Amino acid sequence: MDSNPLTPNRLIQESSPYLQQHAHNPVDWYPWSQEAFLKAQQEDKPILVSIGYAACHWCHVMERESFEDVAVAEVMNRNFVCIKVDREEYPAVDDIYMEAVQAIAGNGGWPLNCFLTPQGRPFYGGTYFPPVDHSGRPGWMTVLKYISNLYQNEKEKVLEQAERLTNHIGSAPAFLKLDASPPENITARALIQLHQKFDSLRGGFEGAPKFPASFVLRFLLTTLPVDKTNPQVEEMLVTSLNQMASGGLYDQAGGGFHRYTVDAAWRVPHFEKMLYDNAALLILYAEAWGKYQEESWKNLVYQTASFILREMTDPETGACYAALDADSEGEEGKYYTWTKEALDKILGSESDEFCLRFGCTKQGNWEGVNILYRPNLFSEMNTAQELSWFGKLREARQDRIRPLTDTKTLTSWNGLMLQAWAQIWKYFPEEEWKLAGIKLGEYLINSRIQEQGLLHTNTGIPATLEDYAYLIRGLIEGAWLWNCPHWLEKAIELLHEADLLLLDSSDGYYFSAPEHALGLIVRKKDFYDNAQPSGNAVMAENLWMLGRLTDNRGWIWRADQMVSKIASVAVAYPRAFGHWLMLEQLLKGPEPELVCLEEGNLFETFSSVGRTSLNGWFPGLLYFHSGCNYLYPQLRDKQMSGEKVVWYSCTGQTCSLPMESLEEAQKKIIASY
Repeated sequence: MDSNPLTPNRLIQESSPYLQQHAHNPVDWYPWSQEAFLKAQQEDKPILVSIGYAACHWCHVMERESFEDVAVAEVMNRNFVCIKVDREEYPAVDDIYMEAVQAIAGNGGWPLNCFLTPQGRPFYGGTYFPPVDHSGRPGWMTVLKYISNLYQNEKEKVLEQAERLTNHIGSAPAFLKLDASPPENITARALIQLHQKFDSLRGGFEGAPKFPASFVLRFLLTTLPVDKTNPQVEEMLVTSLNQMASGGLYDQAGGGFHRYTVDAAWRVPHFEKMLYDNAALLILYAEAWGKYQEESWKNLVYQTASFILREMTDPETGACYAALDADSEGEEGKYYTWTKEALDKILGSESDEFCLRFGCTKQGNWEGVNILYRPNLFSEMNTAQELSWFGKLREARQDRIRPLTDTKTLTSWNGLMLQAWAQIWKYFPEEEWKLAGIKLGEYLINSRIQEQGLLHTNTGIPATLEDYAYLIRGLIEGAWLWNCPHWLEKAIELLHEADLLLLDSSDGYYFSAPEHALGLIVRKKDFYDNAQPSGNAVMAENLWMLGRLTDNRGWIWRADQMVSKIASVAVAYPRAFGHWLMLEQLLKGPEPELVCLEEGNLFETFSSVGRTSLNGWFPGLLYFHSGCNYLYPQLRDKQMSGEKVVWYSCTGQTCSLPMESLEEAQKKIIASY
């Protein structure tokens, strides 16, 4: 390859914004492809697979320091076949080599740099490497020379290490081999474990860096009775929600959450914004509002939803973009931070009051600039004055160079956002959110569900478990909330397809990717919550939801079996199994249902009335209306009472006598918990 950095490499042909960022490196990058592996095998060269994503700050740093360096590139090109992977395009690839690096180095992250045999088996790796040796850490050039020498002169040692690592990655988790009954007191024991790690002062769990533990917090919320309190649980939940929303983790002026904070007080974010984080947090805060009616959380939902529509949604298709970069103009956080001088210019005489409310100083509260946060939590949140300030700051941002928008539209993450649109609409009936959700759902159905199977992206990459799981979940939620019968049909079709391509009938769990797909060296199964919920946990939830909606007890039994096998390890490590624990709580709950019979197709009226009357905290509640243009089993054998509206309160498969009062039906639902 021509080492002139102005000459594009083969990544110029790729659609991924992350790969496009590396298209002018002097490194002879290949995309993830059979071509790269054939070249490595023909020339007997080790492979370097370097994995990152467009919004990754340290990926940008390593590119500037090493991959743009002609001398470094010459060493890489001479001794290795170099593959650049967008982890969002190929999550199953990332998962395999991330586990290898974690086994080697004891930790992981991005950029992920893993060295492989020509057959794709890992034998060495790490995350970010500085360009030269620094503070006892080997520099990138040192690593390149060491690995090249090792492969050339000690190949047998390399192959043995690769064999051990591959076997480790491909081995099933120990808890799948256990044939034990679920432990008793699962919820109580998990809560004890969580409380031991809880940061009572600042919310969240343990120290820095600090990630929003969305799925653990949803589990905490699900443990709360609808009409009672639990001080210990509420302390963990409410403190975390308030502190996250008040800190720099949340973009106070523009709405939306950054990915995590580097400190324990939620003050200093790693500034990229990811679609999956914002979808999960929208659901969490909307549900928490259902329990507590905290107005500041409602404001946060409105601001974040507006941010998604304004900055992360394709206006033509309704699909949501993957991420916003952390950097702009080569600096992390430049788009989001403010000097006191700039605030004075924008806000004039109100600047001092603003700075007092949002922790800003003349010297800056972070590296000479200010990150907006609320030292006094939600005092005077979203007053007309604050909204005016935020409008002026957003207008001023328009004169800045925006961070890169990663415009990939991933099926999995859009499935999460589809669920979020439905969930927040359930609590706050804004028509634009319903329209956004329906537009998104129709786009996903028409563009991603193909005869050859579900697609992960619009570029034809095959779907993974997360694509099936999250899209099915979003379609289910929209189907019964928005009366979209064909969505339920598509969800069931996708479940059957996932069973055919991904289900391991020997244990009842799903593989992360189809067999022989993507050139993977092993087939893994996904059990742990990371930044996104476990694909297997969401599939279990899908089985439970579809079982209830269609009265298929076999699907509910499958969900129960999946949860039961995980229970013993979930109790011991609840922070990694929050979605499983939430589902376990729902499975042992009453399965409440509200059924309404009335003349005419008045589903919209019922949906609004029913939601408004029952928008308190009722975990697992479903409601059905005779105006649905397809029949749920719940509507069979129920009789009208003349022209009056009739309500039924059902628990499991048992329904009350018909009632003419919604309030009476609601009391029976509350009593069922």
